[in-house]
Amino acid sequence: ARAHGCFRKMASIDEIERDLVEMSNRIDKMEENIEELAELTADGSEIETCDKVSDLSEESCDEYNEGIVTDKSVSEENLVEAVKEMTVEENKEEEKEEEKEEEIPEGDPEMAELDWEFFIKMKESPNVVVANYLPELRRRYKLAEKRSKATEKRLVDLNPADRSNAEDRQEILGELLDKIDQALDIIDEHENRKIPFGHRAHLEGRLLKSMNAQMDTIDKIVDNFAVIGDDKDLAMNEREGLRYEIRFMDMLYTEIHECFLRSFLEMEW
Repeated sequence: ARAHGCFRKMASIDEIERDLVEMSNRIDKMEENIEELAELTADGSEIETCDKVSDLSEESCDEYNEGIVTDKSVSEENLVEAVKEMTVEENKEEEKEEEKEEEIPEGDPEMAELDWEFFIKMKESPNVVVANYLPELRRRYKLAEKRSKATEKRLVDLNPADRSNAEDRQEILGELLDKIDQALDIIDEHENRKIPFGHRAHLEGRLLKSMNAQMDTIDKIVDNFAVIGDDKDLAMNEREGLRYEIRFMDMLYTEIHECFLRSFLEMEW
C-alpha cells in the first residue's frame, strides 16, 4: 500500500532485515579495506612510492608522492570518509531515480473534457467501443497519482507545532490521503486481469472520481487551514467529518474491489 512523507507506515520486518544485512556488508567491506591499509603501514614501513614506477615522469612522480599518506590513523579516517561519500552519492542517485516521473500525455482534448459519469455509464458497453477510452482513463490515473504527491507535499509543508491542534488536524488529513491512495492500489492490483472493458471503465471511473473529490476536500481545508486555529471544538467537528469520509471510502473501495473480482470470475454484480 502507498504511504506518504511524515505519514509513512512502518517498514516491514523483511525490509528492516534487508537494510541491516546491507549495512553489515558495507561495514565488513570497510573493515577489510582498513586492515589492508594497516598492513601496508605496519612497523613503520612505507607504501611504495612513485620513484619505483618507471612509466611516470619526475614531475608526476613528485605529485604522486605528495598525495601518499603513510600514517595509519589518517588513512583510516580518509577511508571512512570516502565510504560515507560513496554511500551519500548512491543514495542521491536512488532519490533521483525515484523523483523521475513518467511523462503524462496530453491526450485527446475532447476526451479530456468528458465527465466521470461518462465512464461510469459504460458498464455494459462492448469492448470495441470502450477500448478507445481506456487510454484516457490511464492518463487520468497518472494525473491523480501526481496530484496525490502534490497534496502530500502541501500537508507536510503545514509543519505544525508538536502536540498542537494543527498537528492533530494534519494527522487526520494524512490518514484520509492514505485512504484515498488505496484507489490507485486497487487499480494496480486488477490492471492485468481479464475483465470486460466496460466493467473496467465503470469501476476505475468510480475510483478516480472518488479520489479526486476527496483531494478537493483536502485542498479546501488546507487553503483555509488558519481559520480554525486553536479552536478544539471546530477541529473535533472537522475530524469527525473526515472520519466519516474515511469509513465511507473504506466501504466503497471494498465494494469496488469485490466487483473487480466478480468480473474476473465472470460473476454477476
